[in-house]
Amino acid sequence: PQMLFSGIPAHGCKLLRVCEVGDGLQLVGDSLHISQGAELDSMRIADKKLMIETIDMGRRVEGKLWFALQETPKKAMCNGETVMVTETGEGIYGLHVKFSGVGKVEVEL
Repeated sequence: PQMLFSGIPAHGCKLLRVCEVGDGLQLVGDSLHISQGAELDSMRIADKKLMIETIDMGRRVEGKLWFALQETPKKAMCNGETVMVTETGEGIYGLHVKFSGVGKVEVEL
């Protein structure tokens, strides 16, 4: 399949993370940091909630976390604020987060 990316200036670039999606919960990408995942300190599921905590980013952060999930999230919060969840297809969901320092994300499944 061919992928087209518009809006990239001359001599610009776009960083892509390519990974195989397996069964169960999986981070498939993010726009928070170039490492695309190394900024997460912990990620776990307990009592039908996905809980994620980032390292201290040392700055104001705004971006998306994309996850492969087996079910549609019912609700998502980041540091107590409601988070917009978008479905991108094929069981992939994007969480638009904004925070300063450490981000504590809870997703109700």
